[in-house]
Amino acid sequence: MARFAPSARRRIVRAGLAVAALVVVAVGGTFLASSPATATWTTFEAKASCDCVVKQGDRYKAVFGYSNTSDKIGRFEAGQYNTVSGSTGTKVVTRFEPGTHKAAFASGWVNKDQVVTWTIGSQRVVANWNKPTCGPSVSLPADGNGSGPVIALAASLLIAAGVVLTRRFRIKPLGS
Repeated sequence: MARFAPSARRRIVRAGLAVAALVVVAVGGTFLASSPATATWTTFEAKASCDCVVKQGDRYKAVFGYSNTSDKIGRFEAGQYNTVSGSTGTKVVTRFEPGTHKAAFASGWVNKDQVVTWTIGSQRVVANWNKPTCGPSVSLPADGNGSGPVIALAASLLIAAGVVLTRRFRIKPLGS
């Protein structure tokens, strides 16, 4: 192996890390930007539902789900055609996979005399205190936008690249 001065080795390692970071960003950006064909409300066959409610004292959370009978993924961003009223801080589901998905998202806590309504396209689903209580088998969704695994993968690739490059160009004492 060719011997480099310590400062040259550091520059090589830094350049390698920069290239690795650019590759991770490019691959990650491509992965996040690409998606299968999505449906619109005119071509999307789905039915929204309120599966059950989680009760705690005089408060409850409405648990919503959906059934997508098409073979296409639907994507409807939160906003005018995908919104929840009656509960603050609720993050609605925006990606609708084919199949039946119970407990796709839950509202925030509301008083038992409040009504929570999910409006998605032309459908309105109403939840209230009198809905069935969710059983122990209902797994409530975690918060987040789903990009956590991609970020973790990118971070682990950067760390691995740094370790490999550091070991490859480890500074050795002169004369050894």
